[in-house]
Amino acid sequence: MYVKKIINKLKLLFYIYRQLNKPDTNYKIEKIKQKMIEEEIIRLICKCSDVSKENLLDEQNFKSRKRELVIARQLHMAFVHLSLKKSQKLSGGMYGKNHEVVIHAIKTIKNLVETDKNYRTQFSELFEKMIEYDHTLIERLNLKYLYK
Repeated sequence: MYVKKIINKLKLLFYIYRQLNKPDTNYKIEKIKQKMIEEEIIRLICKCSDVSKENLLDEQNFKSRKRELVIARQLHMAFVHLSLKKSQKLSGGMYGKNHEVVIHAIKTIKNLVETDKNYRTQFSELFEKMIEYDHTLIERLNLKYLYK
């Protein structure tokens, strides 16, 4: 009887160990971490560009050409694509856009950083705040050559 209890406890411990070390568990944790980073990206972009989160994510504004909304959308698509390594289709799909729009957004951001001093300072502030939030961002981000 005593041996059966020990065997049952060992089986239970082995089962718990297997559940904790499943690849799905790590995958779910990584997805949650990505979602938190994505929410922080949205929050920081909205804070730096004076656009509310509701306006940025409102489906009626997806086709809006207002300058502040366009730049906020472009920043969000570019940072999500480059920092979280999401595909261009997924990054643009949040706004009903295709991969070409994400490529254009990245080129536009690069061009604005190189030519517009006001935008460069705004981008620098945003970039620094994002690095403060996630220190691994600079290694993952392919836009680091824009930050001078």
